[in-house]
Amino acid sequence: MKKSLLIAALLITFLLGNVKLFCQDELKEEIKEAVQSLDVAYAKNDFDTYMEVHSFFERLLSMNADNYLAKYYLAYTEYRLYQFKQQNPKVDVEKYYELGVEKCKDLIAKKQFESEAMTILSGLHLMHIAGNQMKAMELVPLINELLAKAHGADTANPRAYILEGILISNTPPMFGGSPEKGLQLYAKAISLFESAKKDSPISWGLAETYAWIGQGYVVTKQLDKAKEAYEKALKLEPDFVWVKMALLPQLEKLTKQQAESGK
Repeated sequence: MKKSLLIAALLITFLLGNVKLFCQDELKEEIKEAVQSLDVAYAKNDFDTYMEVHSFFERLLSMNADNYLAKYYLAYTEYRLYQFKQQNPKVDVEKYYELGVEKCKDLIAKKQFESEAMTILSGLHLMHIAGNQMKAMELVPLINELLAKAHGADTANPRAYILEGILISNTPPMFGGSPEKGLQLYAKAISLFESAKKDSPISWGLAETYAWIGQGYVVTKQLDKAKEAYEKALKLEPDFVWVKMALLPQLEKLTKQQAESGK
């Protein structure tokens, strides 16, 4: 009798363990799909998809406050949502700045995805400056400090180099800005992407880097290289609206002007 009960108990434990394992595997697959949706939302500039993914990660976090990957991706989604004020000032996204900042600070305090959280926090502050130039004096030193710490926390984080490149490329030369330095930082990011682990839970930014490289080449009047960079971005993200609808047409116009002036 005791032996039968022991066997039954072991069987139940085994089955419950398998159910738990199945649920975890299923959740991992759902998170993977949500992250893929984020990539699509960024490429297509799709506000509605961002909101759907935002709700998904909010639900995960409400079920488990210690799901730090969900918190990271929630902060990342809020960073992207906050960017929408650049494309559509009528969309109310101001709240996502404070929400994203709060989550990033919590991740940093708990040393969870620390380098990545510092990178997102830098991005949020950069977007805040884009909307209010008066904040530059206050936030640029903070961004530089955050990115230095992000490099220190994880020397293999390519996204920290993207943000550093964006900052230095958009800083006036009199304050130390340089498109050439920006291109060097983007090249470093590309190198780190190439050597990154394939199973890393965070992988966004490669196509975006090529878009920024293209802009750097435009500023430095290397139009053929700019076209090559944009083509690489589109190879990675064929529906990359920013490149297709804005950057490439701008490049084609400049190329035409250059050809006509050379006649």
